[in-house]
Amino acid sequence: MKSNLVKGSPIFNEIDSTPIENSSEYKLKLCFCPLCSTGITALGNTDGRGIISWQHICRVILFSLTVKENPKKFFSLKGDMLWFVVDHWFLFGKLHQFRTNPNKWKKAFLDALSHSTYFESGTGFLKKPGYWKLTNTAAPWDEKIDYFSEPIKTKLQLPVILDHSLTQSTLSSSSKSKIEKYCIDARQSFNYALSSLQNQMKFSNSTENFALMHQLKEVQSIMLKTEHIISSIKQLNVTSQIISSSSSKDASSNSFFTSSDQEELNPFDSFNHQWC
Repeated sequence: MKSNLVKGSPIFNEIDSTPIENSSEYKLKLCFCPLCSTGITALGNTDGRGIISWQHICRVILFSLTVKENPKKFFSLKGDMLWFVVDHWFLFGKLHQFRTNPNKWKKAFLDALSHSTYFESGTGFLKKPGYWKLTNTAAPWDEKIDYFSEPIKTKLQLPVILDHSLTQSTLSSSSKSKIEKYCIDARQSFNYALSSLQNQMKFSNSTENFALMHQLKEVQSIMLKTEHIISSIKQLNVTSQIISSSSSKDASSNSFFTSSDQEELNPFDSFNHQWC
């Protein structure tokens, strides 16, 4: 059963904001949210000082959470948004504005949420402070992209397991295409993360390399899962085409013999009046 409990606020290093999880080294986490699929370009361009608008960052976080947790709309700053930063530190940690005392950017988050028409407080609707939702669900980095044109039925989040027994009746072509696109986009992001980690290792000491090695292994493991999903979908597509081709041939053959050897059937002869 899904718990409704909200996690407490995460802990960050007081100097450079690196997440501290149970007093252990930070572990990389990747998912199929819009930010992971789009990569760091989703965070937009920096200004003359090398800073990205806090309003834009909050929009990206809330947008990704809204897609990932659909149909949930309101999210806690401490229990959802800050944990999103933790889970995506491989991106946020690259931004200079996060490499400071965490209280500074936490306050910047609150100021951006409180003074922008892009966000709505949950105080009125939920009767709870500290919750926020988007007033505009367009993708912050490209307003032409509409993630909500169709209901999103499942979380776009690992693990995703495709059973080879799935057929066209249980997984539509549209669904397979969407899953394949998410996987291909995610694979591109994972490759970017992998290259970034490998470059970091060239300029890191032995202690830092130990932590980076764990992150590299995790990225490689997720990439293998992604490749497995993509290959499974391709196999399903081939199977579906074979079944479809076979069915078409059978239907064509039956149609030939029916029309040439038998009297044409009245389609209403098999009608069962009890169905009315």
